[in-house]
Amino acid sequence: MKLATAGRHRITGQVTRWWGYGGWRGRLRVASLALGAVSLCAAVTGATVTAAAGVTGAPVPAVLTGLPVPADQLQAINTAAASCPELTAPRLAAQVMEASGFNPDATTAGGGSGVAGLTAAQWQQWVPAPGAARTDVTANILALAHDICDLAGHVRAAAVPGDLWRLALAAFHVGLPAVIAADGIPADAAGYVSTVAAYAAWYAQQPQFGGTGAATPTPMPTTSATASPSATPGGAQQASGSAGNCQLQGSCPVAEPVHETVNVTVPVNTYASADTVYLAGNLSALGLGQSDWAPGGIPMTQVSADEWTATVYAAADTTLSYKYDLGGSWSNVEETASCGYVANRSMPVNGGTQNDVVANWAGPGACGDSGAVISVTVPSDTPSADTVYLSGNYDVLGTGIPSYDDWLAMDYPMIETGPDTWTLTITGVPVADFQYKFTLGSWSSVEQTSSCGYVANRTFDFNTADETYSASDTVAAWEGVGSC
Repeated sequence: MKLATAGRHRITGQVTRWWGYGGWRGRLRVASLALGAVSLCAAVTGATVTAAAGVTGAPVPAVLTGLPVPADQLQAINTAAASCPELTAPRLAAQVMEASGFNPDATTAGGGSGVAGLTAAQWQQWVPAPGAARTDVTANILALAHDICDLAGHVRAAAVPGDLWRLALAAFHVGLPAVIAADGIPADAAGYVSTVAAYAAWYAQQPQFGGTGAATPTPMPTTSATASPSATPGGAQQASGSAGNCQLQGSCPVAEPVHETVNVTVPVNTYASADTVYLAGNLSALGLGQSDWAPGGIPMTQVSADEWTATVYAAADTTLSYKYDLGGSWSNVEETASCGYVANRSMPVNGGTQNDVVANWAGPGACGDSGAVISVTVPSDTPSADTVYLSGNYDVLGTGIPSYDDWLAMDYPMIETGPDTWTLTITGVPVADFQYKFTLGSWSSVEQTSSCGYVANRTFDFNTADETYSASDTVAAWEGVGSC
């Protein structure tokens, strides 16, 4: 396929992909907060579940009552749970509950510490941002989420049958090689997996996560309001329980704080980076003790693949200068569609709503490599509710996308630009031989010829650095749609 050079032009929809591979790690046992002690304060409800086929061990109740999530950890769990599709906030809360009972001072017999029970090696591998403090609860929870998501990717790549989240939990507990060797959940991981799953079932029912159940146990003590501040993943210094952290805790020290709802549309594949979108600015203007221009200023919450939101609190009406960045790093600050500088934004904080759009992120895989704008025209009988996906061998692009993300039917959603037209921008290093196909999210609805025949892989090369290419394709028919 011939690709026309289009100069230095970019559109939204950049493709970049999360973190690199990680070695397996063993599960840690809590020493300072023994699991038995947690179990004594956890009530058991519901029927018991039977161990899966090939898995031995005592049955575990289907639902285990956990402790309410402390307010200063709830937002961190909600944000970190967006790291990959296998995680949900109740699932992540359940794993933290099992690891430490939400106690930031917990230590483990295996050398782990903190609310997530991570070892020094695990922390070093999954620390979410340079300068994050080892004692930072938010950073530890995010590191745990990234670890589990990475393990889920590994078991998927190894084609181990079963639920990816449960398999990832098993790999976290006994190591990835044991899960691969067992071709499922090993017997010595069954109890751990069932325990976390039982806690997750309870948390999914709780009002903290949108459920209707009631949290009955008394929560464990959290860090006091006078504790010394710790560094958030982006480097901002905030004291747990302080005014500067009230947007994370859902309560502020002023009687009626002013708040502004901020919504931002980001490049469609931002979610694939597994990084959080942050709002940074002169936060001291909010009058709540926050630091100015720390890249990890206010973490936002993901609501869809390309939509994030946050509530910005202030002691009184004010005006805020701000920017967006990805992952709490100025290396991934927002840029224009043509990879240019974005001036500081400005908004009033007076009880209204601010809606923004980020065109691009700086950094590798977005505004640093060659790019290709792939556009496709699809058949008129394409179901209106369906999304067109671009599947291919993304690992060859040299932008950190692992091989286990290759050739997934729902790999990267394209952007609908008009009737029967879709587009996506991908980036890659020069001389990357990229092969791809279009699907409707399943290999049973892959593109076909006009006579319902097989379509060979499409292909093109990135031949020159720092250029943008364009490709215009046409899908003649979809398998399983219309006459095919």
